Formats: sequence, structure tokens, C-alpha cells
Amino acid sequence: MPTKKKASALDRAAEIGVSIPTLNSWKRCGVNINSDKEVKLRIGRMRNIPPTLKPEFMPKLAAKIEAPGEDPTQIDIEAIIRQLSNVTDKHQAQTVKIQIDGLLNAYKLREAAGKYVAKAMVDEALIRIAAAVKAAILRMEADLPPQLEGCDPPAMQRIIRGKVDEIMGMLSESTAKIWENDATD
Repeated sequence: MPTKKKASALDRAAEIGVSIPTLNSWKRCGVNINSDKEVKLRIGRMRNIPPTLKPEFMPKLAAKIEAPGEDPTQIDIEAIIRQLSNVTDKHQAQTVKIQIDGLLNAYKLREAAGKYVAKAMVDEALIRIAAAVKAAILRMEADLPPQLEGCDPPAMQRIIRGKVDEIMGMLSESTAKIWENDATD
């Protein structure tokens, strides 16, 4: 008779898709291993589900919450409430909580993406502006000496002010071009 009991345990383990030591462990915990209902309840409470478990014994997990489309603000609150009410144990509730937290983080990230600019883009724009400033200064260095030759101080001041205004205009133009290029990208 003892061999028949082992064969029965072996058959039941194969039917469920678990090992005999796992089945014996469940038996020690008070699970009636011949009852599909009790076995499914035990599996539903397990944190680590055996990888060889047969599909008919897999616990029914709550459906995943998915943000519809690109806009994470369009989340169906009723679906989340339905999902929370269908939860049968602590682990499924934790899964739903993690999904909700993930959606919230995705929403915050998308919102922040509209407010902030990547550091690489800022660095590139600053390099372009610096190049424009350098070009303007070099041009001013070449243009000013002949224009200032023989002028009195008020005339020199007017000429220098005009060149500074010209450089500021160039900078403003370069900055506007950078923002236009970034807007079209």
C-alpha cells in the first residue's frame, strides 16, 4: 500500500505541475492536495509560483491597467476600482498598487518632459551662442580701429555703442534661430 500512496502523490504532483517536496510541504500546511479548490487557493497565496505549474492551476491575476494612448491623464478610474474590487489576496493588491504607482510616475515624467530641456540641447545651444559672440567680437576688433581713428571721445562712444547694439542684435538673432530650430525638431 505505501507504494500506491507514493504513486498517487506522484500523479497528483504531475497533474498540478509541482514537485513532490512542494506537494508534501503543502500537505504539512494543512492543504488537502486532492482538492483542486484548496490547491488553487494555496497557489494564489504563494509569492513565488512554480514555473512548471499547469495552466489550469495558475492563479487568476487582475487585468493590467493600461494608460490609453499617449495621454496618461486619460485613465479609466472605474476600471481601476473594478480591478481593486476583484483582488483576492494581498499580493494581487500589491501588484495593482505597483501598476497605479507606475502610471502616476509615467504621468509625472511626461508632464516634466514638456517643462524641461535636455542638458545636451542646452550645451549645444550655448556653443552656438558662444560662436556667434566670438564672431561678433572678432568682427568688431577688425572694424573699430579704422572707424575710431581721428575721432573725438563722444564720436568714439557713439561708434562703440553702435557696434555693441549690432552685436546684441546678432546675439538676439542667433538665439531666435536656435529656438526656431529646436521648435521644428
